[in-house]
Amino acid sequence: MIVHLNNITKTFPDRILFENFSLEIDTGDFWVVLGRSGSGKSTLLRMILGFERPTSGEIVVDGTSLTDFEIWSDNHELYLKKIGYVSQHDIFPKEFDLLDALLFSQDEEIAFEERENRALSLLDELQLSSYANSFITELSGGERRRANLAIALIKRPRILLLDEPTSNLNYQLAHDILEVIHNVTDKYSDAVVMVTHDESLVSDSMKVIRLD
Repeated sequence: MIVHLNNITKTFPDRILFENFSLEIDTGDFWVVLGRSGSGKSTLLRMILGFERPTSGEIVVDGTSLTDFEIWSDNHELYLKKIGYVSQHDIFPKEFDLLDALLFSQDEEIAFEERENRALSLLDELQLSSYANSFITELSGGERRRANLAIALIKRPRILLLDEPTSNLNYQLAHDILEVIHNVTDKYSDAVVMVTHDESLVSDSMKVIRLD
């Protein structure tokens, strides 16, 4: 088991988002979290990332309990290396081209040649090889989504968290991005949790959570 949310309750002064909510995410799982705006989809991801604490309950990721450290402590930063995260906004560093950003995002203890080979291979699988020396600001909407996916996957995380990865894309581009996600995540990540409001993205191979 990679992630275990055990009897999570998350309350705010004006509402209860989660009450005794439990979830187990295993290797090979592709979970989709569906729900309207404000239903708690992004909050769920932030709790798994350790940036938001549940009011009660426990979250354990890859054997690490999130109650064991403070936000942005050394332990938290080490923990975040196990997680790939794609937010609704660009996470790709604007000061580097695609190849350099992927090189710097890997562990420096890995030999340079191996880091370069990993980066070039991932860019090829994401159909971004011709943009290796381009900056994120020079890419189209669909290309930027793939570049953000690259920066999240290059460290080969235990789990990949996707927050509305197809928002503001047309139907065809959205489904193209989803196909790319399926093609690369089996190789680069052990499990996926994708937040979306678009039910057309759901397939029979996915596990679904619906938040009211």
